[in-house]
Amino acid sequence: MQDETAERFTVRDGRQRGYGVVYLDHIDNDAFRNLDAAARLTYFALLPFVGSATQQAWPKVSKLAAIIGYSERTVYRAIKSLHEARFIAVGKLEFNRARRVNLYTLLEPPT
Repeated sequence: MQDETAERFTVRDGRQRGYGVVYLDHIDNDAFRNLDAAARLTYFALLPFVGSATQQAWPKVSKLAAIIGYSERTVYRAIKSLHEARFIAVGKLEFNRARRVNLYTLLEPPT
């Protein structure tokens, strides 16, 4: 006998703001396990800022530092580690001449 409820059941996200999603294979691999704790926390702290369509975010380093409880210098090193391990790409986003920010793009995790 097939469960009819399972066929009709749908989950919808009613939140009206963006959120990040990470799949298990993104973090359940040797490359992620080889990152230090600050880099892993920084990766997770980036997720709520990431747009689902673009996979990009531009939070301030000071905000990421406040979220994970590490210094800004440590977050800069963590971002460098994530970039070198190919978990994120780092670029610049220019809103106008007076405002340029770091742009972080989530990449497919290394295998």
